[in-house]
Amino acid sequence: MTPVTSDAVRRSLRTMLGTAVALAGLVPLLVEAGVILPERWPWMASLVFVAGAVTRVMAIPAVNVLLGRWLGPGWTVEGTVQED
Repeated sequence: MTPVTSDAVRRSLRTMLGTAVALAGLVPLLVEAGVILPERWPWMASLVFVAGAVTRVMAIPAVNVLLGRWLGPGWTVEGTVQED
């Protein structure tokens, strides 16, 4: 039986995968252009984890409510912003 994974975890993992794929293509170009030194590229891995963490935090219902209040209901999933 396949374990059930929450939607928030799936979204975070998708964000981390997308960030990793983007960096995989970008880092060699940045190294070749001299923007980053080859020995510094492992720091790019931290961007993958930060992107995943930010995505996970943004999936918290309370954060979603705050986003709805600050940015308007069009920025959140319909039905998730609670009105006072």
